[in-house]
Amino acid sequence: MNFALSEQMIKELCGIAAYKKGKAYFEANKVVLHADSKEEAAIKATVKAGEDFTVLIRQGEHNQLVAECSCPPVGFIKTHCQHIAAVLLAARDVQAIGSPLADQMLSLFSNPSGRPAGKQLHFDTRQTVAVEFTCFPFLLENAEYGIGLRLQAGISERHRVLRVLEFLKKVERKEPAEITSDFTYNPEWHNFNRETDAVLQFLIKSSRIPSLLTDREGMILVSVSDWLQLLPLLQQAPHVSTQQGDQLYKGLRLAERLPVRFEIEEGPSGSYVLEAKGLNGILV
Repeated sequence: MNFALSEQMIKELCGIAAYKKGKAYFEANKVVLHADSKEEAAIKATVKAGEDFTVLIRQGEHNQLVAECSCPPVGFIKTHCQHIAAVLLAARDVQAIGSPLADQMLSLFSNPSGRPAGKQLHFDTRQTVAVEFTCFPFLLENAEYGIGLRLQAGISERHRVLRVLEFLKKVERKEPAEITSDFTYNPEWHNFNRETDAVLQFLIKSSRIPSLLTDREGMILVSVSDWLQLLPLLQQAPHVSTQQGDQLYKGLRLAERLPVRFEIEEGPSGSYVLEAKGLNGILV
């Protein structure tokens, strides 16, 4: 699916002032586009504005567009410069031309296997779906505890994901996934922020090996080896909670020591009593 550049997108990326200057450069034929032979799916351009400024537009991590210019940066301005605006306007014009350069430029704005689940830094107008991950101890058949994970997803309101593995598989295949009768995740309309997407991608990878991650009662059971890698990802995710019994705690925190206190008191006939406080709140 080709992603069409629009004037509004360029205005948002560069700001109105830079957009107007860039448009003036573009209309005055001051932009020269040429393919960058050193980097695949990249466009290099020269903007002749008093002096020559070099602009590079390339594909970065997670398929987002990265734009760079040789002009001196202005520290307090977060939007791109007028030279990048001019090149983006030229790129928009090139999209309608059938040529090798146009094919290379179009490859920057296309994703033949479907749109990525993670939010893209540039040109992504999809709604961001919030996913809350709830971690809790789960009693196994051998009377030991494992770590369970429940998911809730939605826009303004989060809904329980009842078939977690099915949801993960559809996210991987870039297919719509019905969460409830009122809300369906659709990769053409929705994305996830990067931290949430990192957790989902790890769970997708783990779910390909059934012995490492199993689906039970609207939850997934995470193995110890997976948990060690999943923990730092969950700590970066914006919506994570921990449940123990009826208590729900926001966030996922690690303590340096167990919340256990030992007290020794003298008992009758010269004996001593050792009392361990806090053990009833600990699961191993």
